[in-house]
Amino acid sequence: MYKLHKRVEAAHDDAVWSACWTAKGKIVTGSVDNTVKVWDAENMVAEHELTGHDLGVIDVAVNGAGDLAASTSFDSTIKIWNLENGTCTSTIATSAAESWAIAFSPSARHLATTTHAGNVALYSVDSGSLETTFESSAKKFGLSVAYTEDGETLAMSAMDGSITVFDVATGAIKASFTAHAKPVRSLSFSPSGFLMAASDDMHVSALSVDNNEVIYSIVAHSSWVLDVTATADGAHFATSSSDKEVKIWDVMGNPAPVHVFHGHTDQVWSVAYDVTGSKLVSAGDDAAIQVYDCPT
Repeated sequence: MYKLHKRVEAAHDDAVWSACWTAKGKIVTGSVDNTVKVWDAENMVAEHELTGHDLGVIDVAVNGAGDLAASTSFDSTIKIWNLENGTCTSTIATSAAESWAIAFSPSARHLATTTHAGNVALYSVDSGSLETTFESSAKKFGLSVAYTEDGETLAMSAMDGSITVFDVATGAIKASFTAHAKPVRSLSFSPSGFLMAASDDMHVSALSVDNNEVIYSIVAHSSWVLDVTATADGAHFATSSSDKEVKIWDVMGNPAPVHVFHGHTDQVWSVAYDVTGSKLVSAGDDAAIQVYDCPT
């Protein structure tokens, strides 16, 4: 059954904008308080507090092995962290607003980050050097970035609601969407074949990259939809919103949610499944973290 497993009050000293799971069952969170924390997901005890950013942390991501994390910050740096010992292994300096959302490539060789110009910059994890830039047609501030599981396709969303999908090998645009008139703050590729998109227009859309078409669009929340994440089996996805709710959905587009979680007292910026799809984490402006049990 769906239920709240654990809630951590004051998990950080300020709003928590990003949370993700590692393959090793840890939770990594990034906060406006300038820190990244690594948590034991079972008892929600912080194992490491990663310091070094001079300003708030915008986004965090982890590699497939679960031993590295990357964070972006308002201080215009990307930091790569060793999750085993809690140390910073490297710092990548970027220009102002040149690193917002971030994702590891499935190979863990590259970090993809969105830029203020609406492009995607790819950095080498080993050297920290900028290797290439994928240019979108929108040229608006990039808010989200996501890879397919095979690493061959990369999608980014922008402040104007546009979504651009790239072929990673060539940098060519494979598909583009204008299904949303307001900012699209989150993207998630589902194994079902859909690209899920969450927007300030209160909708979540399911997009077919192969056919360059919108499969469906549903009114998901009563306010901005801030994050979306798909389960590894492709059966469900979860959303979080400014309306303080976290919802579970059937990926086939049923307009009624499977379940609704409450408990947050402010907008919920981040939601993420673990690798099994049986656990979900959410975090938001109330500085709290909530972990949920989800049936599979």
